[in-house]
Amino acid sequence: MRANRSLPIALVTILYLLLSSIGAATAQTPPAANPLADVPERIVDWERALKEADTTLQRDDLAQSEIQETTKALASVIAGAQALKTASQQAIQSVSAELQSLGPAPADGAPPEDEKVAATRAALAKRLAEFDGYISQAQLTTVRAQNLVAAMGVHEQGQFTAKLFKRLPSPLRPAVWLEAWQQLLTAVNDTVAAPQRWWRAVAAQGSETIILIGGLLLISTSLLIGWQLHVFLRRRWGPNPTIEEPSHARRILAAGSMAVADILLPCIFLAALGVLVTEIIPIKSDFFGTLVGGTTANLIVFLLVSGLARAMLSPHTPTWRVIPVTPQGALQIAHKVTLLTIAVVVFNMVYLMATKDGPDVPAAFAACVTFLRDVIVGAIALSLLRRDYWAAPEARLTGILGLVRRLLIVVACASPLLSLTGYAYLSERILIAVSATLVVVGLAWLLRSALLEGLARLMGSEVTDEGAATVPGKTQALRLSFWARLLVETVLWLPAFYLLLVIYGLSPSLLNLIINRAVSGIQVGQVTLSLTEIVLALFVLVAGLFVVGRIKRWLSDQILPRSRFDVGLQNSVTAGFGYVGSIIVITLAVVTLGIDLSNIAIIAGALSVGVGFGLKTIVENFVAGILILIERPIKVGDWIVVGGTEGTVKRISVRSTEVETFDNASVIFPNSELIANSVVNWTLRDRIVRIVIPMRVVPGTDTKLVRDLLLDCARQQRRVCAEPAPTVLFKRFVDIGLEFELRCFVIDTAYVNQVTSDLNFAIDNAFRAHGIDMAHTASVIRPKPEAAAPAPVTEPTKQPKPSGPIATEE
Repeated sequence: MRANRSLPIALVTILYLLLSSIGAATAQTPPAANPLADVPERIVDWERALKEADTTLQRDDLAQSEIQETTKALASVIAGAQALKTASQQAIQSVSAELQSLGPAPADGAPPEDEKVAATRAALAKRLAEFDGYISQAQLTTVRAQNLVAAMGVHEQGQFTAKLFKRLPSPLRPAVWLEAWQQLLTAVNDTVAAPQRWWRAVAAQGSETIILIGGLLLISTSLLIGWQLHVFLRRRWGPNPTIEEPSHARRILAAGSMAVADILLPCIFLAALGVLVTEIIPIKSDFFGTLVGGTTANLIVFLLVSGLARAMLSPHTPTWRVIPVTPQGALQIAHKVTLLTIAVVVFNMVYLMATKDGPDVPAAFAACVTFLRDVIVGAIALSLLRRDYWAAPEARLTGILGLVRRLLIVVACASPLLSLTGYAYLSERILIAVSATLVVVGLAWLLRSALLEGLARLMGSEVTDEGAATVPGKTQALRLSFWARLLVETVLWLPAFYLLLVIYGLSPSLLNLIINRAVSGIQVGQVTLSLTEIVLALFVLVAGLFVVGRIKRWLSDQILPRSRFDVGLQNSVTAGFGYVGSIIVITLAVVTLGIDLSNIAIIAGALSVGVGFGLKTIVENFVAGILILIERPIKVGDWIVVGGTEGTVKRISVRSTEVETFDNASVIFPNSELIANSVVNWTLRDRIVRIVIPMRVVPGTDTKLVRDLLLDCARQQRRVCAEPAPTVLFKRFVDIGLEFELRCFVIDTAYVNQVTSDLNFAIDNAFRAHGIDMAHTASVIRPKPEAAAPAPVTEPTKQPKPSGPIATEE
């Protein structure tokens, strides 16, 4: 059994895998500086590499190192072929542009063209064919290399599966324990003799002085630097006694800082010792170097896990505790986690002692040691799962944690049984997978909590799903918070998911090949769609539309209001900029995606028949909207009458127009209806409108006094125009009295009802003061005689609804 498959070594490799998972798909040898240089020689090298990989794949005794080296070589071939394809495509575009600049070749029977032009045309055509050949060769090489990588991954997966279910001797047989004991004695003897053999080899090289002086300097310098970092971490990010209730993110930061600070000195010492033995004075094929490296890694893991457990549980400072445990549980769990780590490290060292002759330990030895480890680790793990150790978490996590607890109990009980029946490798893999899953998910969850808490502080605590609608100006912040949270979740959980796939046994070669194909592109017809281009195109689209929206808002709020243009023209300019900007952004996104615009033109031409039939209404409304925005027969803010609907225009788009009635209801009109039908626009040329207030007074009233009072009431209204001046008409004699009309012009349609109401109040007060009795009063609105309406009006006058727009007094 391999020592590097043990639990703490898996914990050490988690950070490395996390960092490498981001670039795993593109972890390839960088191509040459000029992809088009020495192409024939490079193609020959690729063919040689492909043949060697194919020959290697035919062997049945492939080692893991050989698979990794071959996969790396194939990845280099794939990277070079893809670089050649990209460079050739770019070169083809340049050559094609030069060829098109020469114009078409002379037709048969036409006069021949100039010799220099003909030679240039032939040279360009030859280069074009050459680059086409490069592209074909690069595609063929890429496909063959990817197929070999996939085959390597399948082979690696088969080896993993075969070893996983390989059955070792059962520890139930006493002979197995006796054989394991003899193998242990041999391993102990080899371990004791290894330092002596290493020192004799060093002495034979004359390196004793380098070991003594160099080692002393290296270790002392490392310890000095480690001490400075230790002090800095504790002071800068460690627990602060002045903070009574630290936030969750601050507690996580303090726990991580304390864990690193406490283990920094011993880890640096051990790392320096390991470098000294294995790197500075390397002795080839020496078992002592392997022992030192493995011992250093295991001790670092022990210090890291035990220190992190103490820091996260914080037994003596409950306010800085990160994990929800009881006060008794904090101390007990910290002790038991340390004990569990010691047990795992001891068994790792026992495995390491038996690897003198190769990475795999003897079968009997592996079976017995694995069984003992599973029993001890399982017992300690079961003691950690006591209910009285763990505080009640939040309600939504209770069910999940309960399920995890039951799963751990099953694993702790099943692992010794699997080892007892001989499936030691399967038992080991289950322990590694479960432990690594807990570590990866736990660290990702803690980091997610810290990042989301920082995000909430940055966005503001009042920005919540429930309260955002009631807080002015917070809708945009809530939207930004949602996308930021989505980004945090993606950045955290995608690498974690990759790690878990690798930990659970999926071949890294297969996984990286899948990711590489998604990133490099999938051929769909004549279009290559790659994940990178799709993400970049989405970014261009979202960022472009965001910029267009910001500029539209800037125009409508800051620039156009200062231009003194009317509201309708401002709306037309803003809407036109929005549509043009959106079309440009969509075009840029399509180009970024790698789709040829000529293909889109062909598709649009093919869809023209469908547009003419199925999309006829949409096209009509679109064209009508463009005409309305250009000709502007109606504008935003106009008072219009369409059919039986009367109201104010609120918004004009290319498909429809929104009209808000005086009852505060929104009516959506298709633009084609506004173009094809008659529309009454009260504010087409200006917003001045005439109002007519008819009345009847009792017979015998002084008519001149009535005229003077009405004119005086009209002149006192500041929203009544002085030119044209108010007039009073003595209409006729009727049976019940004398009929008059007050006619005056209001400066804006928005004040019609307010001015009418104010005039009625003023006339009533004036008549009462002078003893004039009215027989009847009503009010109507008539259009201005000098400004014809844009559409025919069947009635000579139009009376506004009582619920029309009423302006507030300034």
